[in-house]
Amino acid sequence: MSKYSLIERWRFWLDCQLSRGTSVLLILLAAAVVVSLVVVTIAIIVAGAVPSNDMTVIDTMWTVFAYMYDPTSVSYKEGVWAYRVLLLIASLVGVVVLSTLIGIITTSFDSLIEKLRKGKSPVILTGHTILLGWSDQIFILLNELIIANEYHPNNAVVILADKDKVEMEDEIRARISNRNGTRIICRSGSPIDRTDLEIVRPQASRSIIITPSDSGENLDSMVIKCMLAILKGTAQKLVEN
Repeated sequence: MSKYSLIERWRFWLDCQLSRGTSVLLILLAAAVVVSLVVVTIAIIVAGAVPSNDMTVIDTMWTVFAYMYDPTSVSYKEGVWAYRVLLLIASLVGVVVLSTLIGIITTSFDSLIEKLRKGKSPVILTGHTILLGWSDQIFILLNELIIANEYHPNNAVVILADKDKVEMEDEIRARISNRNGTRIICRSGSPIDRTDLEIVRPQASRSIIITPSDSGENLDSMVIKCMLAILKGTAQKLVEN
């Protein structure tokens, strides 16, 4: 016989479901609304508390649903006390569900903002220039690229470096004031990691420039590692297609 109680098993199952993400939470909330709606409707019909003989089961269910999220939609003068109490229970369930839904939406929005801040969203560009790595020399390269793109507006330079996205943007903003229409986009990730490289779409770029890292790593070694990562990613795309 198992030493875990039914409540503990239910809590474990719920914890596993909640850890699966926002979509599962929304499904659970929708299921809670449906179950509550059906239970309260059945209770009203069984108790004989339907306020009007003209109301069908669908009408009663719609009234319960409306009351869950707008208690002012039903007059307190309608129905017997059993009807009012059941609608009150439905409204409490609605408050809990609505509060949870707002919390889920807020959390998801915060997670999205945090993901964007970390610079992990893919770059949807073609014909852009990629700079791999970060060092003081990157500002010289950016200035040269800005001059080269002076008569070609809307060109983009994408930087992928193992550095915080916000820090890179702040340093670039402080050192480079005039960009002449050249967009500079920063992404955080390792230039030798194949997964991180996919963020900047090297296959769709016009050129790739590898810069020496501030960590003191040998440039030749870094170039070889970056090239191998790019070639592996390209080979995998060809196999998938």
